[in-house]
Amino acid sequence: EYKMRTLQVSTCCVCRENKLIFPQGVIAKDLPKGDAICSICKKNKYHENNKYLKENLQPIWYERDNDGNFKYDDNGEKVIRYDIPNELKSLTMAEKLLIRRCSPLIPSHHIRNGVYGIYGHCVTFPQDIDSMCTELPQKESNMVIFVRNLSDRTSGVIHTQHFKVNKEKVLNALRWLKVHHVGYKDIIINESNMDWIKNGS
Repeated sequence: EYKMRTLQVSTCCVCRENKLIFPQGVIAKDLPKGDAICSICKKNKYHENNKYLKENLQPIWYERDNDGNFKYDDNGEKVIRYDIPNELKSLTMAEKLLIRRCSPLIPSHHIRNGVYGIYGHCVTFPQDIDSMCTELPQKESNMVIFVRNLSDRTSGVIHTQHFKVNKEKVLNALRWLKVHHVGYKDIIINESNMDWIKNGS
């Protein structure tokens, strides 16, 4: 777990993605800085700095006004942001499940050293998910109950961790996604979908 928490990364100057530089757990002495190019960009013969940003190929976000129009700096360029917006930064697991359009549930089991494996069986069934993907937050009937059980290695006692939901944070996150995320631009925000959540829960 210590090695998993202390991974060293190098940022590719072309695609701006962070890449592991010691996938086998061997700590590198000299980290490439500034002009490092990842293996994928080298394979695609991409060498221009910030190519993904210039051609709008990178999943970063641009500042917009309340009407959804791009904001521009003094040089006429779009204002680029690399940080996680405040609306999404502090969401709990329960709040993330409420704003997700659709995601499968795969039970996992912590094996050792930060490595997880699939726990049990996973079966999928075809179903109509149009309303589930377009009307958010998720309704109670569509919610997946997420419970995290932490066991004490010495005593074996299991402690259940509950996740609280702040309704206003959920709605603010959806409003931000509707303006900035192309996958959320057509969603319908229905505040009544959260009436089943009690205040302070």
